[in-house]
Amino acid sequence: MDVEPINIERAMAQVDLEQLRSRGSVKWSATNDSQLGAFIAESDLPLAPSIQQALADAIGRGLTGYLPTPVARDTAAACATFQRRRFGWTLDPAYIELLPDVLGAFAFTLGQLVAPGTPVVLPTPAYMPFLELPGAVGHELRTLPMDLVDGRFVIDPQRLAAALDGGGLLVLINPHNPTGQVATREELLAIADVVERTGSTVFADEIHSPWSIRAASMSPTRRWTNAPPRTP
Repeated sequence: MDVEPINIERAMAQVDLEQLRSRGSVKWSATNDSQLGAFIAESDLPLAPSIQQALADAIGRGLTGYLPTPVARDTAAACATFQRRRFGWTLDPAYIELLPDVLGAFAFTLGQLVAPGTPVVLPTPAYMPFLELPGAVGHELRTLPMDLVDGRFVIDPQRLAAALDGGGLLVLINPHNPTGQVATREELLAIADVVERTGSTVFADEIHSPWSIRAASMSPTRRWTNAPPRTP
């Protein structure tokens, strides 16, 4: 399916505050007229025509049961194509697995991809559920406050090395939530060096990468770092 570029300003002009509140979504139903629902990542943009068409086609065919293997395979191929087109990252579709959301992927990583009890290092500020899930499934949480340097939140490599001493799981959010900033190549390389030296693993949350203002400024962590296969 060919997808035409979306003009954000034109798309936003299609909705107003009354329409947003009438949707009944969590973002707008949990607030009153004097509040904005900035606490939850629900888009205010109208649903893209290509998505509407794909959903209508699936519903029209009655494709509402379990995920068929051919659909999963086509989705993985589409994801690989998107990564190559947007970020210049060549990825084998065979290594792409579909999961319902970020927390599902995080829970799977904690339960299946790292040893039981592996300490989790989380730079803060951070997406709130990342603070709650590790302890709930038996993992020590080590928070690592980021430094504010020249208007940027950065991870200090020395303090990161201390937090990962003996090995651990680093939660790396890029673009960062909640600040929205994108890590530089140099920052990613410094982090990768610490991860390698400590024999640690990275859980890379890059769910907001398609929304970076300049797509060329955002690159997947593994593309720059030549990270080993233990990076989920």
